[in-house]
Amino acid sequence: MLKGVIGAPVYRYFLMDSSNLNNYYEPLKQNNPNAEFVEGGILKGPGDSVGFRMLTRRGWLKTAVLNSSPHVDAALRVLDFLASDEGNKYMNYGEEGVDYKVEGDLLTKTITDDQMKQEGIGQLRLAFNALYDQTSPRYRELFDYAHKIGYKDPADGLVVENNTKQVELDQYTGQQYVKMIMSDGPIDNMFADYVKEWKKRGGDALTQAFNDAYQEKNKK
Repeated sequence: MLKGVIGAPVYRYFLMDSSNLNNYYEPLKQNNPNAEFVEGGILKGPGDSVGFRMLTRRGWLKTAVLNSSPHVDAALRVLDFLASDEGNKYMNYGEEGVDYKVEGDLLTKTITDDQMKQEGIGQLRLAFNALYDQTSPRYRELFDYAHKIGYKDPADGLVVENNTKQVELDQYTGQQYVKMIMSDGPIDNMFADYVKEWKKRGGDALTQAFNDAYQEKNKK
């Protein structure tokens, strides 16, 4: 068992990785030189199991093109390039050999952060997976470990018609989780009440819709 792995998604560690171009660690030390980032323990589920849900294929931050735009095809070509390996690296790092260099399996920038900002490098947030190329050995160790124990949400990639109800339930869930976290007492009854109300608000119907979509997908 790997000791000291953070229980939250490894992306949280990525934010504090000093090798990351846009890390939070340097601002932390600038504001408080005595502050330090410490890894937490592994979060375990029932039966002493360890789980890590993979990021959804449905995406996180969304980019849209208006259907009224006269340049839809051009916009899609730009997005296609930015999401490619070549475009992703160019947008986040600039030109290889000029703005950054590759040594082994680690990318290292050769210009300052101010120069990067002046050139517009890393300023566009349409796709930035390439940033994982500039990370510490410790981060890559955690990344590999997390993906070995990761599991996929069976509903990932599924889209149901009229998902307004899902948005409403997600908002309700977030509100109730905050209440549970901020509560001074046991949350058992609070969670049971939350589940009951979640179902009453359409949770069972939404679950059935996703289940139907999942079964239909498996037929193909």
